[in-house]
Amino acid sequence: MGLDLEDGDPAGGESIPGYCGDLPAATAALLQEAAACDDERRAEFLILRAHHQSPFHFAVYLALYKFHFYRQHFEAAEQWMRAGLAASAQAAGFPLDAPPPARFAEPLAAAPRFYLFSLKALAFTLLRQQRPEEARAYLDQLQRLDPEDRIGAGPVRAVAAATA
Repeated sequence: MGLDLEDGDPAGGESIPGYCGDLPAATAALLQEAAACDDERRAEFLILRAHHQSPFHFAVYLALYKFHFYRQHFEAAEQWMRAGLAASAQAAGFPLDAPPPARFAEPLAAAPRFYLFSLKALAFTLLRQQRPEEARAYLDQLQRLDPEDRIGAGPVRAVAAATA
């Protein structure tokens, strides 16, 4: 599957619309099974299978990030969030090493929305790793791109300010 979220399921199957763009039904089923799984290894296996099926889908990056973050595997969470950030930047039409647009159009499409969410999540992950200066740099970028705080970064900003 490419980065075009409108492609749906490459096998021609059903897609499930969602916050992160349309998700192929087979991938959604794997993520749902992982979420209900009590066995941590099996859950991770299912999420990685979902990643194999839909390697650039934002919902899969989100699942991988959350899986590791909630287990306090912050380095792994950071790696997956950076991968999601790169994928969403590419899907939104700008390279990660170039400045993003000054502002994203309304309403936020899946790629820009996930890009902004990824900045917030990465900042929070960095704060959990005792790296407040790096976190503040991402929060500054987020403030520039989302001055109305549509993505809800206020609580993360408050945590960052408290570590000053």
